[in-house]
Order: sequence, then structure tokens, then C-alpha cells
Amino acid sequence: MSNSGVYSLRIASYNGIPTYGNGIAVDIYDVDNFIIPVTTATTVYSIPITSTIDCLVYVYIRVITSNTNTNAVLTWADESGPQTLTLTSGGLAVGGHPMTPSYLHMVAGTPLVLTVTTSNHANQVFITSDVYLM
Repeated sequence: MSNSGVYSLRIASYNGIPTYGNGIAVDIYDVDNFIIPVTTATTVYSIPITSTIDCLVYVYIRVITSNTNTNAVLTWADESGPQTLTLTSGGLAVGGHPMTPSYLHMVAGTPLVLTVTTSNHANQVFITSDVYLM
């Protein structure tokens, strides 16, 4: 499998109504079945943040063939400085693993980054993630 399913989508309005700040969640970034090809840290995405925003982040991890030690971390910045959230750290069994959705407040200048590391098996972990502008 390749990582060609990665794409970004930005919607400024829907039917002439601005989407930012009106309670309509807009999918601003989507990654589908991104394979972690190595046993070192892999950046799944790095989304530039150009203004203060709130986002909802969903991450789903799928492990195939063999149990795999997996570390998935989100990093961003808010008014108090750099933030880090570890979604999972440790062994994941073969199968699907939905992570708890995260509501993040972010300020301009520091990207939202999802980094995944697998320590014992390459090509065993697939990441699907959506980031919604709130």
C-alpha cells in the first residue's frame, strides 16, 4: 500500500455561509490508511496553523499481521505554549484501535502534528485521521 490517500480539504463557506465560528464542523484535513513504513518516528501530518482555531481530532489505528509497539503523539501550541498529547504508547494487538477524540485549541505559528512510532515492526500500522475545524 502507498500513502497516496493523504489529502487536505479547506472549506471557507457552505452555501454562501462562512464555516468558521458558526458551529458547523468542517473537515480540514483527512488521512486514510497511512502506513507507518519504518520503526522510527513518522510524521503522519503537519498542518500549518495560521490563526487561532479550535479543532476536533479523530485518530484510528489499525494493526495487521503482528502485535506492534506503537506510540502516537499529537503536538500543537495554545496560549500557554507547546502542548503534547500521547494517544497511545505500548503494545497494540492485531485489529482496530479507535483513539479518544481530542478537542484542541490552537494558536497561529505552530503546526498540528501527528507523529507515530512503531518500535518492533514496520509496515504493520495504518493510520486514519480526520481534523475538523469547529
